[in-house]
Amino acid sequence: MITFKQVTKTYAQSVALQRVNLTINSRELFVLVGPSGSGKTTLLKMINRLNEPTSGEVRIDDQKVNDVEVQTLRRTIGYVLQSGALFPNMTVFENAAISLAVLGWPIKKQHERVNALLQLVGLAPQKFAERHPSELSGGEAQRVGIVRALAADPLIVLMDEPFSALDPISKRQLQELVLTLHQRLETTFVFVTHDMQEAIKLADRMAVIHNGELQQVGTPAEILTMPQNKFVANFFAGEMNTKLYLQAVLTAHLGTVSSSETSNDAIELKRTDTLSTWAAILAKKPRALIRVDGKVLAPQDLMQYMATIQLGGQAK
Repeated sequence: MITFKQVTKTYAQSVALQRVNLTINSRELFVLVGPSGSGKTTLLKMINRLNEPTSGEVRIDDQKVNDVEVQTLRRTIGYVLQSGALFPNMTVFENAAISLAVLGWPIKKQHERVNALLQLVGLAPQKFAERHPSELSGGEAQRVGIVRALAADPLIVLMDEPFSALDPISKRQLQELVLTLHQRLETTFVFVTHDMQEAIKLADRMAVIHNGELQQVGTPAEILTMPQNKFVANFFAGEMNTKLYLQAVLTAHLGTVSSSETSNDAIELKRTDTLSTWAAILAKKPRALIRVDGKVLAPQDLMQYMATIQLGGQAK
């Protein structure tokens, strides 16, 4: 678990972060999102001490990062930069194995580990291991950067806008790769982006940052359906298809107030769950009732709501 307590960062002429309190859970894919210059990268770099708070503290599993020798700390944290940042005079294998060489791994074990990870990210070792960065595409170079970050089996992986310079196809492929790696490795990922669609796609939870201040923390569905302030609402305005969430069904005044008679067998859902979740329940149990925030919704409520969307009207 990563904890920021009253973290502030000031420079001579500006304030980068203001009294940030935030907890990132172990094994979570957590996204820091906000416009350029909002302070999200500054916050990320405090985890591996590439940046230091002016005041406040950062803890990993309740230990202050400042109490850990910096090289020891960084050996437990993988770091993926925007451009891959590969050394041009080294091969793919040499770039990927840097941390393993520092740790004194035998060369045979280095090859075994790097080859396994290259295979995992879709780069055939026999084809790519001896190439140099100049022989790689942008997407391939970033895959090597991910392998390097994962090589020493870190507890935490930091990713600082890693796909911002890539073409849309490569970006989508690497987003899917991150989701797969996170699920398979069960490692804590902290991902920085200013791309709202990327944040929504990747995050278990996300923190929205603006002008150095934390605006809202929650799941993508919570932030899309219940923005806490005008900035968050405006920032995600293009992504907020709130018609797809149960929140919108409640807003349309459908359903009945829950009572012991109507809700005993109802399946509990949240207002931030999607209509797809509801439909999946009905596919298995066509007469199932669901309960959301004290209201019971029946299958006909879903049909009535979908009809109003098609007609562009409001449910009565």
